[in-house]
Amino acid sequence: MPLGDVSEQANILSAYFGANSTDVPTGFELALWAGDYYGDGVEFDYTGYARVSIDNDSTAWTVDTDLGTSTATATFPDATDVSTTDDADRWVLFNADTDAVAAWEFLDSPISVDGAGSIDTIDVVIYNANQALIDATEA
Repeated sequence: MPLGDVSEQANILSAYFGANSTDVPTGFELALWAGDYYGDGVEFDYTGYARVSIDNDSTAWTVDTDLGTSTATATFPDATDVSTTDDADRWVLFNADTDAVAAWEFLDSPISVDGAGSIDTIDVVIYNANQALIDATEA
């Protein structure tokens, strides 16, 4: 669906990833994934692992209308032992109301768990799909 001008795109981005509304998810669950979600990949697993809940509100999400992004930061539980899967190479964001995939992205660098310790904080950045086109046409 083509979106309107930049301000309208920012409104849509803010409404879906950063506001409370009965028409959008009340929250999300962030998972770490090893391999292709739509292929033979699996959810990352280590002793202590759990998906991270992210509320769908302006406290959890920061909207940057200049960049056309919404960003949430997530901290996964500490590991108490080694992972039982391959390294996590992407995050997957699930609609907490339906468990449908809302978005996914590759991690900047894979996460491996070789023993007890903390897991890197993940920035979940949702991009406005038309932002690259807008940037190119405004240049």
